[in-house]
Amino acid sequence: MRWKAPKTLTHAIALAAILTLALPWAALADNVVTDGDGDLPVSNSPLNLGTICVGVSTSATALIAISRNGNYGTSNVFQNGAVVTISAESSSSDLSATGGTIKLPDNWDTISNNVLSESVASTVTLTPSATGAFNGTITYTAEGPGFGPGNNNPIPNMTRTGTLTVTATVQDCAPADTIPPTTTIQLSGTTGNNDWFISPVEVTLTATDNDGGSGVAATYYQINNGEVQTYSGAFMLNQDGIYEIRYWSEDNAGNVEEAQENIVTIKIDQTAPYNITGGPDRAPDHNGWYNKPVTIVFTGQDDVSGIDSCTEVTYGGPDGAGVTVSGVCTDVAGNTGGPVASSPFNYDATAPTDITFIGALLDGMEYYWGDTPPEPTCTATDTVSGLASCEVTGYSTAVGEHTLTATATDNAGNTATKTLTYTVKAWTLSGFFQPVDMGTYNTVKGGSTVPLKFQVFKGTTEVTSPAAIASITATAFKCEAGVPSSDAEEWAATTGATELRYTGGQFMYNWKTPKTPGVCYKVTVTTQDGSKLTALFTLK
Repeated sequence: MRWKAPKTLTHAIALAAILTLALPWAALADNVVTDGDGDLPVSNSPLNLGTICVGVSTSATALIAISRNGNYGTSNVFQNGAVVTISAESSSSDLSATGGTIKLPDNWDTISNNVLSESVASTVTLTPSATGAFNGTITYTAEGPGFGPGNNNPIPNMTRTGTLTVTATVQDCAPADTIPPTTTIQLSGTTGNNDWFISPVEVTLTATDNDGGSGVAATYYQINNGEVQTYSGAFMLNQDGIYEIRYWSEDNAGNVEEAQENIVTIKIDQTAPYNITGGPDRAPDHNGWYNKPVTIVFTGQDDVSGIDSCTEVTYGGPDGAGVTVSGVCTDVAGNTGGPVASSPFNYDATAPTDITFIGALLDGMEYYWGDTPPEPTCTATDTVSGLASCEVTGYSTAVGEHTLTATATDNAGNTATKTLTYTVKAWTLSGFFQPVDMGTYNTVKGGSTVPLKFQVFKGTTEVTSPAAIASITATAFKCEAGVPSSDAEEWAATTGATELRYTGGQFMYNWKTPKTPGVCYKVTVTTQDGSKLTALFTLK
């Protein structure tokens, strides 16, 4: 459609004669004339926009003018030189138009009836919201100084109106929609661990169609391959479990989104582990007691996401009977059950203390053989599991240094020791006295009797009891060449008795020598403490 700018008033007056016959409504008042074809002369014609697209704005230009009619000074006639404001009002929200102003000639009173003023262009815009035939109107109102009822009754705001009819054929110009909608999912809830929710989950589906598409018709979803449901708003998943949600949408052109591409797995576990128990991971070390660090292991049950971890704690004290520790279990989703107390157990890792020897034997003391105090006993203290035993080992009355060990054991199997050291000293033997020489071979006649005289001392105290003598032995051996010998006088075989006796401040023993000339003998006196006194003899 084309349009032209308004021509001059001279042109309009030149057309007055033609318009006089074309305006049957021209009578005794100024009128508003509309022209929808945009061409002069303004001829009260409608505006036809032709075939246009729904939703697309289409504009055209209409011309608006004022027709001179009636006697000047009478009602509804504008005054000379009036500036008239043109406003527009549409019959449809889809339709709109612009206004403007018209300046009437200063000699408006002398202009003949049915002559038009200069025109003003009005832009008419139609944005149709539906397809089909459109038919609407625009009412233009001219307002300015004029005359009211009666003769020569000027008024400042006289109004006159005129109507423009607007028609069009509206069709859908959009290209064919072959693209399916796109659906997105939003999950709202409290997240735990490992992609689990630990609260109810709100599921929101949002579908959009492509630009210029036909629009979303409906959205659908399935839960765990169940019944297909039409989405009408956000929905809740309240129960624990694993849900597979399929969702898709369809547009108004029948395009359906591929559901296989829209699958989400929702895992919900709101329940903490239960049946939580804990206890030592091994049997007691001794007599129902643990005496070294023990691992306390907790276990539990979870029916949804499963147990992820439970407390394992190494207990190493303090000591006590009926000890418990606390533990928890956490499931894969992050829910924690507990704490709960373990089963009670006994723990004592502390050895007995205050070990004491009981007896006359003293640490660091020396005793002569025969005077050693009896073997001591021992005792100790244990405040947890209690003392089970205390034993002493290493006791001896033999000559030499000895160490006693007291071993205290409590009921948990812990042991502690304490030592005591003492010395058993040997007796001192003196002799043999004359006629026996020491450190050389004594030569005697075989069959003779040799008096063996000696003394025994326990420190400074002389021992006089024959019972102190353990043995007197004579042992034959091969004489050694070159060993000096000492001749002894021949002793009569009848000299005294042969039994051991203590007399005259010494022990006496008469040794009756064998009758084997050329044999050497070693005569040894051994006391009860193991001390020895030896003399050497050669028989002739």
